[in-house]
Amino acid sequence: MTKKFCCCIALVLAFQLFAAAADNPPQIRINDLSKNPIVVGPFRITISKLKATRLLGTNGTVALRIDNTTSSFATFSPSRLVFVSNVNYQINVFGIALYKSIYNPGDIDLAPGAYIDEQYTLTDEIQLPAKFYYDRHLVAEITK
Repeated sequence: MTKKFCCCIALVLAFQLFAAAADNPPQIRINDLSKNPIVVGPFRITISKLKATRLLGTNGTVALRIDNTTSSFATFSPSRLVFVSNVNYQINVFGIALYKSIYNPGDIDLAPGAYIDEQYTLTDEIQLPAKFYYDRHLVAEITK
C-alpha cells in the first residue's frame, strides 16, 4: 500500500514540476543567446544573432542554427517563429535574405542529425524583454 502511495505522490510532484517548467520558460539575456540553445520538439534552436532594433531603416533580423536531434527527417517551419515584444506586439518572420533580396521562407526538411544556419528578416523591431515562441509554444523570454 505504501509503495503505491509513494508512486502516486512522486507522479503528482513530477507532473507539477513539469507544468511549472512549461509555464516558466528560461529567461535568456540577449548577449547570452548563442550560448543557450533551446530544445523544441525535434529541434535544438540556437539564436546566434538577434538584431532587435532597426538599423539604418531595416527591420530586425535573427540568425539561427537549427539542429535536427532525431534519427528521422523533421520539418522546420520559419513561419512558426514568433516574437512578442514587451508591449505585446507580435513580430513574425518576414523573409529570408539571399543575395540582397528577400524571399518568402518555405518549410525545410532537415535530415536526421543535420543542421542548417539561416538568417531571417523580421516584420518589425523587437522591444525587449520579448517572448520567443516556436510552433505555438513559449520557449524562452529574451531580456536585455
